[in-house]
Amino acid sequence: MKTNQIVDITILIYAKDTKKELRRTLRALKDDYQKKAENFTWEIIVLDDNPSPSISAEQLGSILPGVKVVHNSSFGQSAFDFIKQSYSLASGKLIGLWTDASYIASPGTLHHAYNAWLSDSKSVIGLLSFQLGFDVHSRSVLEGFTEVVEQDLLKSVSWLKDGYKLFDISVLEEPSNGWFGCLNNCNVFFLDRELFSKIINESLFPENNFSFSLWKMAVDYSKGNPWIILGEAVFKQCNLKKEKQNRKVPTKSPDVLITWNAPKYIGTLDEKHYSLGTPKVTEIMRRAHSVRGRKFQIDLSTSVLGKIQNGTMRTKYKGLRLAKNPFDLALYSQVIQSLRPQSIIEVGTSEGGSAIWLIDQCFSHGLSNTHLHTIDIKPPALTHEKISFYEGDSIHPDDTFPTEIIKNSPHPWLVIEDSAHTYESVKAALEYFDKILKPDDVIVIEDGCVADLVGKNYRSLDDGPNRAVREFLLATEDRYEIDSSLCDFYGHNVTYAPNAWLRRIN
Repeated sequence: MKTNQIVDITILIYAKDTKKELRRTLRALKDDYQKKAENFTWEIIVLDDNPSPSISAEQLGSILPGVKVVHNSSFGQSAFDFIKQSYSLASGKLIGLWTDASYIASPGTLHHAYNAWLSDSKSVIGLLSFQLGFDVHSRSVLEGFTEVVEQDLLKSVSWLKDGYKLFDISVLEEPSNGWFGCLNNCNVFFLDRELFSKIINESLFPENNFSFSLWKMAVDYSKGNPWIILGEAVFKQCNLKKEKQNRKVPTKSPDVLITWNAPKYIGTLDEKHYSLGTPKVTEIMRRAHSVRGRKFQIDLSTSVLGKIQNGTMRTKYKGLRLAKNPFDLALYSQVIQSLRPQSIIEVGTSEGGSAIWLIDQCFSHGLSNTHLHTIDIKPPALTHEKISFYEGDSIHPDDTFPTEIIKNSPHPWLVIEDSAHTYESVKAALEYFDKILKPDDVIVIEDGCVADLVGKNYRSLDDGPNRAVREFLLATEDRYEIDSSLCDFYGHNVTYAPNAWLRRIN
């Protein structure tokens, strides 16, 4: 769970007579339980609707730090009015509503709800409901199923380590309208903030069965096409007090079921099938998908690429930060061997490890006259006879780069842009060098890989390098070619410069 002031998801949990169950419900919403949740943030607001405040943020904070609690200050206020009153505290763009605090979410709930919302913000997103135990609670409690039995059952499957084991000790909640159409009721669902606002501001909202009414209105506003998440679920905990209050007389099922609306589905697949059909989170958020018929996506899974990145960030050369991945180290060595650059211009020096490594590579290939010019907003205090260090800002190259020195440097050039990784800095660098590059010069735009890496810091770059490269190639038409022999040497775009090993051709 994240506790930022502005978040992607706000989860509202309506809690009445569910103090014990609430603790497990909150535990299942921690970020160490929810899977694939690195690309969004969320907050949780508990709506305490008990006659006297029985839930405190301090108590719940030991389970889920940062959780907020709102008490119903107006005695007799309806559940719907309480939710409406508390909604103003939510900052998320996507609202998750638990109309009953008894429901434990499975580990992929937030991930799939967020993905469904990204692809279609105009539809409500619901989940199937299961009940813990080996029969539905309306029958199992008559046979001795209690909260104590349930506790032992939960301990038997170590659900906190693997939340999907809850499927092994639960049954599908009994429906009142069959499973052939849209869910008749849903106690946990997600919907866009704007859609939620429309529903809670309805002037004629029924007082009874607010959970059913909210869900039905949300489906109606979704034009009868809600999302239903398969492979994930919420699991209702046993509450004997509520079961006795809500006990119903069994009714005979109708001979013919009239289905209600037409849901859409999103769910959990194994990694192989998931990659074939469903976009990864990084792909959904990608701003530049392809150029010249080539996808920017790197042909490595996000998990493998993340491990490579962890190693890359720890890589040093001669005690200095190098921060080059193993694929690109090999590719640079090949370019130096084939291009035989007389000048290397590097934008983004860091500690200087990459500059020294590049010059050492030149020496190993017999290029004793090659000189390297490296530019950084804060250049390191290093000296080297074959390297010149300059202070400069990649966003304002015309004003801060040593232009005359660069122009007078002998060709062919190898230019490496590895500075701020933002759209603005890459765009400025490309436009700057486009004016002075000559045929056969090579320019490399590093770190388009940020679009394929998982993490808030990478999302904040907004696919900047790839967006700038795509626009540049479209604008310059045939002045540059993508050197696919380098981009695809280890597989399609298995490089931190996808579609961005560019060779000037005219």
